[in-house]
Amino acid sequence: MIFQFRSQLIILIALTLLLGMNSLFATTPLVLPADSLWSNPQDALGPNRPIRPIVPIPDRDLDNYIGQFEQINHFLTTMQEADPENNDFGGIHEGEGDQLWRIVETDNTQEAIRVWCEYGLYFEDTETYRDNIDAAWVYTDNFPAWEESEPGLMYGLHNSGWGLIAEMRYRQAYDDSRRDYGINCADHLVEHTPEITVNMEDRLMPLVAGWAAGTLYLYGLFEENQEYTEAALEIGSQVKAWIDEDPDRLNRNEIWALCGGTAMWGVLNSLGKADSTETADWAIERLESMDVIAGNGQWNSSWNIWYAHAWVAAHDLTGENEYIGNAEVTVDSLLALDTDNDGGIPATIGDADNRDQAWVSAYTAWMGLTNLFEILPDVDIAMGELLAPALDRSWPVEKNFTFDFTLENRGSNNNVDCPILYTGDIEYNMDIEIEGWQSQSFGIERVNAWQAEEPGEYQINIIANHEQDADRSNDTLSFDLSILPTGSIRIITRSIDGDPVASQLYLYNIDIDPERKYSDFITITVGDTLIMATAMAGNYRFLVVPEFPYARQWINDVVIEGNDVFEYDMRFIQPNVLLVNQDTDSSRSHYYIDVLESEGYSYHHLNPADNMVQAGFSDGFSTILYYTGDRDSVTISELYRDEITVHQQNGGSLFITGQYIADELMDDEFLSSVLHSQHLNDDAEMQMIDGIAGDAVFDGYSMLILGNQGANNQDDPSGIRPANGGISAAQYRNRGDTSAVVRWEDENGARGVFFAFGFEGISGQVGNTRSEVMHSVLDWLGTPLSIGESITSPLPYRIGIKSVYPNPFNNSVTILSNVFRSDGHYYTIFDMTGRLVIELPMSNSGISYWNGADFRQVSVPNGNYFIVLQRQGDSKIYDSVKVSLIK
Repeated sequence: MIFQFRSQLIILIALTLLLGMNSLFATTPLVLPADSLWSNPQDALGPNRPIRPIVPIPDRDLDNYIGQFEQINHFLTTMQEADPENNDFGGIHEGEGDQLWRIVETDNTQEAIRVWCEYGLYFEDTETYRDNIDAAWVYTDNFPAWEESEPGLMYGLHNSGWGLIAEMRYRQAYDDSRRDYGINCADHLVEHTPEITVNMEDRLMPLVAGWAAGTLYLYGLFEENQEYTEAALEIGSQVKAWIDEDPDRLNRNEIWALCGGTAMWGVLNSLGKADSTETADWAIERLESMDVIAGNGQWNSSWNIWYAHAWVAAHDLTGENEYIGNAEVTVDSLLALDTDNDGGIPATIGDADNRDQAWVSAYTAWMGLTNLFEILPDVDIAMGELLAPALDRSWPVEKNFTFDFTLENRGSNNNVDCPILYTGDIEYNMDIEIEGWQSQSFGIERVNAWQAEEPGEYQINIIANHEQDADRSNDTLSFDLSILPTGSIRIITRSIDGDPVASQLYLYNIDIDPERKYSDFITITVGDTLIMATAMAGNYRFLVVPEFPYARQWINDVVIEGNDVFEYDMRFIQPNVLLVNQDTDSSRSHYYIDVLESEGYSYHHLNPADNMVQAGFSDGFSTILYYTGDRDSVTISELYRDEITVHQQNGGSLFITGQYIADELMDDEFLSSVLHSQHLNDDAEMQMIDGIAGDAVFDGYSMLILGNQGANNQDDPSGIRPANGGISAAQYRNRGDTSAVVRWEDENGARGVFFAFGFEGISGQVGNTRSEVMHSVLDWLGTPLSIGESITSPLPYRIGIKSVYPNPFNNSVTILSNVFRSDGHYYTIFDMTGRLVIELPMSNSGISYWNGADFRQVSVPNGNYFIVLQRQGDSKIYDSVKVSLIK
């Protein structure tokens, strides 16, 4: 029964392993190292004690008893019925979840009163939970403990014991206004506790009688009532004889919410209070048979806390510190079950986080935590976790670090001034104040932030250095930090004609997270044509987002090297598709963007916030794709209607989609004249759409606009029919002539398609996918994939020489690069000995010619020469090509 006292590492690992233990005999010492427990769990506690380890180990602070106690107090408030109109007002619900929530009981409520009063006394704060306590007494008055069952039956006796526990502590914290309630509970125990015989068949009543003996004796002392103490001693003697008859009842009689520990606690708090010496000798012998941690079974958390309660009583009677060690182990095993960190404890090991129960949480607070407060040192600083920076990645050398961490005081002193030392590759000292017992965050102030002098691996220690700290084993946080060099980024952004195009740059570090924007820029400067940035060495992809009307572009497979310059020259051409987003919150844009990009269409995404809506904004686009998402008003504003009308008059294509458009515009000429449709109903009440047989776009197509593979937002798809030359392309299934899609082709060649539902709602689970539908529509509209005859998207170029031809040459060689004279670039020609032959001018288009002559215009001999690309004021060679001159 000797458990290493306050051995935190063993407790943390061992107790997590004990969750799910089939059986555990009492009193065997736990002296194995923690790594042995984990590495060989099936044999660690002997062949009769199989352990089923839980993975991962719950991340719980098992030693912060006061902080845990505070948390349970709050949890109990969430379990209290707060509706004054409810008959159960003030009562404590059994636990989380509908089934448990429907149960409200007096014992739960009295247990909460006891815990809240403990809080008031310990923290000298009787106001925080006063309203909760008052409401709880309202419930107990309506459903008093002694009326919870017929006289002499288990439940009324059990509840009356809790009534005594609650009323005593309430009187100490507040006043004696509830004294009559306590007297009634005590009288009920005196008058109705049945005789306990050594071989009685009822296994539960001896446990209840033990609880009655202990609570009644304590209450008799509190009231100075000899009748109560004498009755308690008589009951306690009977329970003691019951234990003596079969000491294994201390580990084999786990039933309902009680166990052998309940009986032992009752004897120790009745006979033990009356005759401590004799009872102490008896207890030491009998405790050899009592469990420390219970085996499997419903409500085994309750059995465990009863064992802990008895071990504390045994310590108080005998002074044996090993008994407190047993209690600590058991309490920690319960705290480890609070894996959702809400203060609630489940009644049975293995229950889900959302099945915590109020009564066993209150048990843990009083029987477990408050019993152990007295053993806490004044100061026990514990270093928690490193909050920042993250250690699963590298950082750039110019980064400023503050090293944020958590810290808490597990000791009884709630305000502690603590020196903090930074050692290793950083030297820094600071003083912090820890207030209370909950975990708190600290770090170096930003004005004193640390920065690595050069790339490399840095080892850092953060030490809580309080001279009175009772446990120095948990005061240090040590970690390594990887620092990488940085490289420079230089991106030129212009139109294909050389005009400046202002753009934004976003970096995605593939080494860290390829889907998240990388924010560790050291510098970033955006100009009309030039973006400059500095970033950590690594593998990247860049997203360049140009101003209207150009399309965003990715630069993939970018390698940034330390102390190097990455340069790119990007040329933009206006794309074919203008994607107009009129969704209420833009949350559905990806249903369009993903399809456009997968199908290879170039587009500009126009958000409502872009403020680009003005006459002529659609000029130059082949197709407008306009969607409204969940917008049910101002679906197409007057300005948009005017622009769309002009776009169609100019022969442009239109794809417009939204479930509320026809509803709102049913009386507007725009619906009939531009969208060639007529409104039939606000809700077609059908989620399946079929293409019209023989239709040029939707023949053989079907679309399901329901299900989580789409936006699942089609509550009211409109019913329409063609007007003014429109063609019904798809209809709602089994809805006769109710169209879902109308298309048209005007005399000027303009084409359009109107979806009276949201394209984003197409799920693809049944019928065609969004990608298939989009491709069919845009193909019929004549929307080209390419932007021009030879340009398929805005063109990114790595600065360099694109080509030289012919090579070999005899008269003249043409040199083509992707940079311009305006950037200060030029060509130099060297012979094989490294002698400069000539510097060549460069045209605005990046083309130059060399006729095989030097700077004196004297022809050079046959042979090999190097053409080198350079820039004024920069000695760097950006590219070079070898050419051969043959005459």
